[in-house]
Amino acid sequence: MKILLYPFSLLYGIGVGFRNLLFDIGILKSKSFQTPIISIGNITVGGTGKTPHAEYIVSILQQKHKVAVLSRGYKRSSKGFELATVESTTAEIGDELKQIKSKFPSIIVAADADRRNGIKEIESKSPENEAIILDDAYQHRKVNAGLSILLIDFSRPLNNDFLLPAGRLRESPKQIKRADIVIVTKVPPQTKPFDMRSISNTLETTALQQVYFSTLKYGSLSSIFPSYALHLNIDICKQQNYTCFAVSGLANPSSFHKFVNKHFKTSQTKIFPDHHKFTLSDIEAIKSEFKAIENQNKIVLLTEKDAVKIKEVSKISNDLKTILFYIPIEITILNEQAEEFNQQIFKFVSNG
Repeated sequence: MKILLYPFSLLYGIGVGFRNLLFDIGILKSKSFQTPIISIGNITVGGTGKTPHAEYIVSILQQKHKVAVLSRGYKRSSKGFELATVESTTAEIGDELKQIKSKFPSIIVAADADRRNGIKEIESKSPENEAIILDDAYQHRKVNAGLSILLIDFSRPLNNDFLLPAGRLRESPKQIKRADIVIVTKVPPQTKPFDMRSISNTLETTALQQVYFSTLKYGSLSSIFPSYALHLNIDICKQQNYTCFAVSGLANPSSFHKFVNKHFKTSQTKIFPDHHKFTLSDIEAIKSEFKAIENQNKIVLLTEKDAVKIKEVSKISNDLKTILFYIPIEITILNEQAEEFNQQIFKFVSNG
């Protein structure tokens, strides 16, 4: 299949490369803004951990600065600029922005496919705002981000992939040159420093580019519907030999499945497409498969992103609500470089 699609990848690469060239030589213009702009994105399609990294930057910046998050709001039904509230639905702002707004209700969160317009709206509506994080904006070159962060999945090296549609690359790996910071994400915690240095060398970054490594850190077992929840945690599930029915709608659920396999002796999985909008029929299908599991001790475990969408499905039976859980995630910067990374972010915003 890759061989058959390769000619189309060549055509795609020519188109993307020509577009980048037009920006590089100034025929297409990138607009700069007074507000410090931090762009987070990737070269591959999905699954590099953009949302938890955006949340990490929000969590450190909000200690000293007023910060906003702007994204296109993937698969939302609304159009144009949409300012999120805590009551906003995933249909209005997208699942990722809904998750961020739920975690950080006091910050500005907005959706706009036109990032230039979105930034102008935020600057107009919140002039006291001191930084804007653009989520999934590495290819959005119409905005000149003062600090560009590129995420690369540890398990998906760029030099082993192909351009779309034969592979998962949005553009040539050579475009890593546009990043100020490169973060290799989802690094297994047991990875040795020597292996990280080897990976860093393959990236062919310049002396002006900083390379970091991050890993996913999973939190405590959390109920999607706390008022109905069974009082469970991972230790109880281990002791009582619970079966985990893992449900995910991610571009790359491998890290989630590794967590499940590590903490549960038995498990089953059900995989939906990335950004899947759950319906009542999906819930009934989950319930039916869950009931078929013979173990009496069992739970349904979802990803954090999917949990915000499940909450919005009406008419979920109370008995199912008791066993619907999710695992929150956050990222950890490895090699004792967290403070260095944090200070680089603070310095950019303070000098902006």
